Amino acid sequence: RGFAQWQDHVGVVAHENLLVSDEPEEGGLGLRARAPISAGEVLITVPRGAALVSADLGYEHAAALSPVHRLALHLAIRATSSARGTPSDFFATAHGSISPWVATWPEGEQGHWGLSPAQLEASSWNMELHALIDQQREGASTAYTLISEGWSAGANATRAHAAEPPSWESFVWALSHVGARAASVDMSGERQPAVLPFVDFLNHQPHGLANAALSFEPGWLNAACPGATSSSGDAGVATAAPGPTSTDAFIVRATADVRAGEELYLCYGQKDNAELIAAYGFALDPNPHDRLLLYVPLTAEGDPLAMQRLAMLPRGLAATPPPPRR
Repeated sequence: RGFAQWQDHVGVVAHENLLVSDEPEEGGLGLRARAPISAGEVLITVPRGAALVSADLGYEHAAALSPVHRLALHLAIRATSSARGTPSDFFATAHGSISPWVATWPEGEQGHWGLSPAQLEASSWNMELHALIDQQREGASTAYTLISEGWSAGANATRAHAAEPPSWESFVWALSHVGARAASVDMSGERQPAVLPFVDFLNHQPHGLANAALSFEPGWLNAACPGATSSSGDAGVATAAPGPTSTDAFIVRATADVRAGEELYLCYGQKDNAELIAAYGFALDPNPHDRLLLYVPLTAEGDPLAMQRLAMLPRGLAATPPPPRR
């Protein structure tokens, strides 16, 4: 109830036939159709002012951070400030607190950050997964060093929000939720991570199986949103807080006819299971985008035919395991 009231307050508009379900096929929360929905109908409208978008955060020193780390810093600052009692809001957007929204998020760290040592050990055979984990943890450590140095030097404008930098634990918590909840959205030709209320209830299916799609549409709120109502059931148009982006919105549309009771899905991208586990903590079976790299020794020490065997391989296959992807 608290989230529904907050959703109305910030202008997030959901189709009247959408239902938040706590029994999706993948577990957790999801969205289902309570009645048939036709392809092309607008499912969700999120004013830009109600979203958490990396490009909208005016932190001076954070310009040196990647968009994902920048957004995580914002969440971590709010979490740290809340724990100290200043400000009173846990997080804030243009509309103020988003505590009712955060209350719908799962507890603890998400993705690979939430895996136990035993789970990490059990997956040690998956070289690609562990390369991703190492890469992301190294990137987080580097970003946190930049953040800490910025505070020490007094160059970070975020000091107006917090006297001290967020703890490493707070930053990791925030980073894990950005990784698990943020959508990568094309915003005027540049992809930006954005955490979007209500949209983050949508679960993942690979391309071709998803029945909804997300887009950023400048100026959308200048016109009515056909087929949509607020969560209270009142027809109308969502409005954002005043500002230069007040008419921009994130829009989710149905890309196929949806039957009553059917779950709605977004495609998070053409991700293999290593990427899904690292970011979200789940895998798909089957996953049409899954792949596994096998490294098979073709020669042995003293093999008189070693050079001939290597010469028979297609160019580029006779190589050492690749470095982690960047």
